[in-house]
Amino acid sequence: TVISADQKFENLKVFLKKVPKGQRVIVFCNTKSGCQGAARRLYQDGYDIAAIHGDLDQSQRENIL
Repeated sequence: TVISADQKFENLKVFLKKVPKGQRVIVFCNTKSGCQGAARRLYQDGYDIAAIHGDLDQSQRENIL
């Protein structure tokens, strides 16, 4: 079954709602733009989130983690 990007995003939010408060989650995307887009949408929905991708230098990535 093929699902749309919007359906995938909604499924991700359902999953994230089940994660106990205080726990952290790493979500992998297959493209940098997908990573940025998912992070932007989750941030707009009130999630504390940061995107990590190849355009960040190592110190920025370590800071996020």
